[in-house]
Amino acid sequence: IGGNVSLAGSLDLIAASGTYSAGRYQIISASGITGTFSSLTSNLSNFTSLASLIQYTSTGVYVTTS
Repeated sequence: IGGNVSLAGSLDLIAASGTYSAGRYQIISASGITGTFSSLTSNLSNFTSLASLIQYTSTGVYVTTS
């Protein structure tokens, strides 16, 4: 995203079938980010036993699996 973003509401992450590894996956990159998602809904548990959470920086949003 070439500018700033304001986040709100829930994030619905739809994962494709496959093999997933523990790691940090960037899902949004912007010049600036304000706000947060109120919750994370995902079908990732259909494909892996890894737990997932949302992490934020001033310019990125990440889904981290562990």
